[in-house]
Amino acid sequence: MICGWKGKLPGIDTDTYITEGTYIVGDVTLGPDCSIWYGAVLRGDDNSENLIKLRILGKVKIEVL
Repeated sequence: MICGWKGKLPGIDTDTYITEGTYIVGDVTLGPDCSIWYGAVLRGDDNSENLIKLRILGKVKIEVL
């Protein structure tokens, strides 16, 4: 699931691979050649004081073991 948070939508490069069952929420940027695997949760949301920005520039694999 990919969704916005407080008006911020994820920015995902077209070369990024995302499996089903992945959650990407809010102010998240994924650069080229990334892969996000089953069960991963990437959150660029609110920590009660500030909006958190998550930036992954490229060539990164994220998986849940």
